[in-house]
Amino acid sequence: MIEKKEYDSAMLYLKTVLEIDESNFAALTEIVELYSEFEMYGDAVKYAKKRYEKYPRNKDAIFSLGYIYQTLGKFKKAIFIYKKFLEDEKNYFVYLNLGMCYSFLKYFKKAMEYVEKAIELEPESVEAYVQKGDIFTMMKKYDSAILQYKSLVNFEGINLAKLYARMGDTMVYSNDIKKAIEYYNIAVNCEDVQDYIFEDFFEILIQAKEYKEIELLFLNYESSGLPRIKILNLKGRYYLARKKFSEAEKICRKMIMIEPEVPRHYYNLIFVLEKEHKYDEAFECIKNNKNILTNENILKELKKKLNEGRRKYKKTLKNKKKEVTDE
Repeated sequence: MIEKKEYDSAMLYLKTVLEIDESNFAALTEIVELYSEFEMYGDAVKYAKKRYEKYPRNKDAIFSLGYIYQTLGKFKKAIFIYKKFLEDEKNYFVYLNLGMCYSFLKYFKKAMEYVEKAIELEPESVEAYVQKGDIFTMMKKYDSAILQYKSLVNFEGINLAKLYARMGDTMVYSNDIKKAIEYYNIAVNCEDVQDYIFEDFFEILIQAKEYKEIELLFLNYESSGLPRIKILNLKGRYYLARKKFSEAEKICRKMIMIEPEVPRHYYNLIFVLEKEHKYDEAFECIKNNKNILTNENILKELKKKLNEGRRKYKKTLKNKKKEVTDE
C-alpha cells in the first residue's frame, strides 16, 4: 500500500497489526515514519512514545522520539530523551540536536558545549560550525556570528549561497538592512543557489521598500534557470506593493495560462480586479471558473466583499459627481 501511495490503507493495516501485537516493532516504526513524513508529528509522537516504552534501548526508537519532541518545540523532553541515547553511544547528530534544543531554551553556554562535542567527533563536518554561528546570532552577538560564517567560506563542501544568505539573515536581525542586501546579493550570484534564497531576499527587500534592488533581483532570477511561475508570483506581489494594479493583473493572467488548474491564481486575479474596481470582470471570473473555484465558503466571502466594494465605489463616484455639480 505504501508503494502504491495508498497511505490510508497502509495505516489501517499497520494499526490492525498493533491490535494483534501491540509490541510489533516494524508496525510501530512504519507508523512513526508515515506520520513524520507527512509532518503529522502530533500523531507520530504517540506511537514514538509507545515504541520507546517497548524498546527503551533501541537507538532508532530513542532518536526519533527525541527528534519528534524537538520538532514539536518540546525541547526539555527532547533533551531528556537525547541524553538517554548518549548513555550508550556518543553521536554527532545527537550532540547537534542537543545544542539546538538548549539554544532555543536560551541556555547558550550549554548549547555551545554540545556543539563543541559534535566538532570533536567530526571536525570535518560543516553543520556544527554553522550552528555555532546560529547560536551567536541568537545571542545577538552578530559580529561573532559573521566571523564564524566567514571562517567557513573556503570549507570543503560548503554551499556558499546558503552561507551568505545566513549572513544576510544575521544582518536583518541586527537591523542592518544595507549589509543584509550586500550579503544576499553575493548569495544569489553563487552557484547552486536555491529558489527559497531568492524568495527570502525578496521578502527582505519588499519590507524595506527597496524597489530598485527588487528589479535587479528579478534580472538575476530570470537568468538563474529557476521556476518561472515563482518569479511571476513575486512580480505580482511587487506590482501590488507599488499599486501598479494593471501590471499585477497581467501577471495573474500569465500565471493562469501556465497553471490553469490552480485555484490560487484565479483568487489572486479576482483580488487584483477588485483593486482596479473591475467588479463585473471579477464576478465573470467566478462564473466562468466554477469547476476550479469549488470552495463555497471562500466564494461566499469573496462575493460579499466584491458587492461591498462595488457599493462603496459607486457611492464615492456619486459623491465626486455631486461635488463637481455643486462647484
